[in-house]
Amino acid sequence: MISEGGSCGFVNYYSGKFWSGGHNYTLDENDDLDTFYLKSILESKQEKLYKLGVGSSLLNIQKHAIENFIVEIPKFQEQTVIGQFFHILDEQITTQDLKLGQLKQLKTAYLQKMFV
Repeated sequence: MISEGGSCGFVNYYSGKFWSGGHNYTLDENDDLDTFYLKSILESKQEKLYKLGVGSSLLNIQKHAIENFIVEIPKFQEQTVIGQFFHILDEQITTQDLKLGQLKQLKTAYLQKMFV
């Protein structure tokens, strides 16, 4: 989660290696917590996370605010079902976004060829 700046409170999931700078919070995987469930529940609380930002010119979320942020954690089996459901939806959205981008490029190419 980004902890400072214009995207303060933004939640994202990344499974590869990355450099975690001073302006974000990262969570390590845990055998008792489904990663996709956690992403989904935090996304559902996105507005509340945004409101944790403090500061007059550059918003930031302080560590104690995150440590005291409460989310519902059901049993692991339920987490897995919920997490997979939203993960599959996210993948479908990504696929559709890619298709839409390709169609827009195709339209632009046709328009350029037709009206040159």
